[in-house]
Amino acid sequence: MVLGPVDFVMSKIAPYGQFVAMLRKLIDYFFHLSENLNFYCTIVANDKEFTDSVYLSKIEWPRHENDQLYIPSYADITRVAFMKEFERGKVTEPANLLSGRNFETRSIEKDIEESHSKSLNMEF
Repeated sequence: MVLGPVDFVMSKIAPYGQFVAMLRKLIDYFFHLSENLNFYCTIVANDKEFTDSVYLSKIEWPRHENDQLYIPSYADITRVAFMKEFERGKVTEPANLLSGRNFETRSIEKDIEESHSKSLNMEF
């Protein structure tokens, strides 16, 4: 299997604990809901932690929609989530930020890595 930019980003943020686990579920579940509106029942039946959290209410709106004009891909959903959080357009750039990349000087800087790593340890 060929891994893409989304896989690289998710692997880069994986060590950051509970926040990232819920973020991953949020993205995964939203993707599945976009494809299959009945997936909501699967979430409620199988993931009590997520169902009891504030996150389910953030993504349940597609089940009330009848318009299937655009079904976003997993990469689309991930790109939008990371664009909002990191204010960067390319899906690979969050991984670069978490590695400490300074986009102006094109160098790796420890303080940039630490700054973005700390933000991932915070709950949203």
